[in-house]
Amino acid sequence: QLGLHPISLRFLDPGREHGYTSAKSPSLMVATATTVWFIVLCSFCMVATFRFSRDDHPSDECFAISWMRYMVAFVCLSVWVCVAVWATFPFLHRRWSPWSQELFVGMFVAIFVWPVIIMSEWHSAALLGYDPLEVYGKTSQVVETPMLLALVSYSALIHWSLSLRWIS
Repeated sequence: QLGLHPISLRFLDPGREHGYTSAKSPSLMVATATTVWFIVLCSFCMVATFRFSRDDHPSDECFAISWMRYMVAFVCLSVWVCVAVWATFPFLHRRWSPWSQELFVGMFVAIFVWPVIIMSEWHSAALLGYDPLEVYGKTSQVVETPMLLALVSYSALIHWSLSLRWIS
């Protein structure tokens, strides 16, 4: 028996918990840095494909949705770069306890799954209060493949970078 708390999956013995988090901390930071830099690279590629010209959009609603997606991508990209720099350089995260590092990374990946959903044009329209069928036309097809692929990729990267107890 490992002596784990049933909800938090922390070890009941404080010494064992400290030993576990201290041993996993360097690999957690390397995995986090690698994962977040990969997400930053993918985000740069995605932002490069955005259409910024008003002529590219059939309506004002489409233009507003495109700009909202661009602003969300810009804010998330800025935060991701900051976290990637923090995880890359040990002198920045060395002052944090291993438990704090693990908690921060777990909360970060849980919160930053929302941009994946917002990048879907269909979901962005609904979020802004527009009817997607009116904005994109009744004959438009909803293609959720990129969003689902991004969610699966994000989940795979997170499962690779976080320790098992944060994934449970």
